[in-house]
Order: sequence, then structure tokens, then C-alpha cells
Amino acid sequence: WSATILDLFPSVGTVTFSFGIFILVFRRRALGRARELVLSDMNRYNAAWESVQDAAGAPEMLSELEQVVSSVSHVKGCEAPKQFNCVEKQSCDANAMHPSETVFIVKTALECTCPVKSLDQLFVQAMCIHPILLHKAKAWAAKSNGCFPAVVKVNETCTHKEFVTLDIVESNSEITIKFAKIKSVTRALEKLGRSYGQDVSQLVDVCRQSIVFKKIDDLVSCLRSLIEDKEVIILRIKNRLDRGYEASCSAGYRDVGLNLRIDSAETIQLGVQTHVCEVQLILLPFADIKSDEGHKRYVTFRNLRGE
Repeated sequence: WSATILDLFPSVGTVTFSFGIFILVFRRRALGRARELVLSDMNRYNAAWESVQDAAGAPEMLSELEQVVSSVSHVKGCEAPKQFNCVEKQSCDANAMHPSETVFIVKTALECTCPVKSLDQLFVQAMCIHPILLHKAKAWAAKSNGCFPAVVKVNETCTHKEFVTLDIVESNSEITIKFAKIKSVTRALEKLGRSYGQDVSQLVDVCRQSIVFKKIDDLVSCLRSLIEDKEVIILRIKNRLDRGYEASCSAGYRDVGLNLRIDSAETIQLGVQTHVCEVQLILLPFADIKSDEGHKRYVTFRNLRGE
């Protein structure tokens, strides 16, 4: 019997080796399919990037953008942000007159050793902070000629999509802005399984908003407003408009992405001041290409890459 069992080991090794080869081949084919899926969009994004760089004054404005991003010293080289719980800690008032009169002051603090583990909790927080982030996004956009995607009613049966400023919407009842919604549970579960090893705390884009700009200097102006906002704590900036950025990683797509927290009286009252949100600052040529179908292809591209 022992000889028979030992004779099986070479075949087991062969099966394991063959399975490994199969996985590598399958992975390579998946990556190839992912690239083919977004190749057309990638070419359009690359063409858009060339047109952006060729615009008058673009080199100077892109340099200024890079400098503004670099000026946010506390986010340089930072680790990927995570969702942490907000816990209450008790501290003793050192000015107490007598030990029996010791006063405990409850202070709320970010507990970086206690990550959010519940997806339900994360989505409840996102729903609470969503209107607050939206209000902020509107204010930032208003200061910098920022636009939002909108559906314009042409007639009873025809509509088309545009990117418009808020003041235009106020004077035209035929325009409806489509603000970003909270990430779907389905997509959140996909990212948890494929990218984050079921670590809920790594989902930092459940609550998000996007602002679109026709000019680079308007985008830079908005970024400055974000940085100067006293209620905003910026955790990370991804400058995909940096001229050294390798755009093939994002299928040619470029924007300036920020992860941030809003630490205001309202968020503190709701207990969501530690919730990490995402804000995307996008130039119009890229927003035009990033249609609903284009975004679906990009999501599939990331799924095939296991991202």
C-alpha cells in the first residue's frame, strides 16, 4: 500500500503544476480581454489628454496643479485611507478642586486601531453624510465654475445630456441635474471580494461626488477651495492629470481624485465626521467620454483585472 501511495505523488505534482499553468493562462487571457474591452475608450482618452495639453496656457496650469497638490504636505506619500470608527474617550479634568469633585469630560476621538467592519454601518454613515457632501460640492463648484451632469429636456420625447453650472439650472426648469449617488451595494461587494479581501474599512468611495470643469484653471481653483475649507480634512490626492502619471493603469482615464473627511458641527452631531468620502475633479473632455456605457466598460475592465 505504501508503494502505491508513493506512486501517486508524481501525478499529484503534475496536476498541481498543470492547474498553476491553467491559472496563469486564464489570468493572461482575462487581462487581454480587459484591454480589448476599453481599447476604444483608451484611445479617445489619450486623444483628449493630448488636446488638453495642447491648449493655450495648459503647461503652466498643469504645473500649477502639480504644485498645489505637492503643497498639501500631510498627504504626500500617505497610505491608502481607511474607514475608522469614532469612539468616545473619557478624560479627567485636571482642575478639579477635590478628588470627590473630579469631572469627566467626554471627548470624541478617531480611533485608528478600530476600523469599520460592518458594511451596514458603512452604508448608514454614507447615507447620513451624503447630503452634507453634496452641499459642499455645490459650494465648491459655485466658486470655480464647476459643472454637474444634467439631463436637458428638448421636447416631450427627447432629452440630451450636458454638463451645466448650478446658476443655469436655477433659471431653466427643463434641466435636471444628476448628482452622484451612493455606490451600489452590488459594486461594493464586488470590490470587497476582488480587491480588498473582505476588508470593509478599505471602501472609501461609497459616498462620492464629481465636479466637471471646462478649464484647468477652474479645476485648480476648486482644488484650492477644498484645501482651504476649514471643515475638510484631506487624506489623499490622486493627481491623474500629472504629466508623469501612467494612464494605462486607468485605461487612459484621468482626473484629480480626493479622499476626505468632513469635520463639522453637523457631521459630529451625526457621528460621521470620520467617514471617508471621495470627490473627483474632472475636465470636460474626459467627462464627455465617461458616459454611462463607458463607465460600465471601465468597471468590467477593473473586474477582469481583479481590481
